[in-house]
Amino acid sequence: MSAARCWELVREKVNQEIAKQHKLGRKGLPPLQPPGSLDGLEMFGFSSPAIVQVILLINTCRKIK
Repeated sequence: MSAARCWELVREKVNQEIAKQHKLGRKGLPPLQPPGSLDGLEMFGFSSPAIVQVILLINTCRKIK
């Protein structure tokens, strides 16, 4: 599974719970999160410049070996 798919599953579960609580009459709930509202790479920190550099460095080192 990818970080993106993991976050999609989390977002779906959160939306299910928001919908369930809304049906029970609970007020003050956050809005449902649309697809792509946050991507998995961003959510788990994989899109930060430092992490991207390390991933690129690791991939470069693997190609050299």
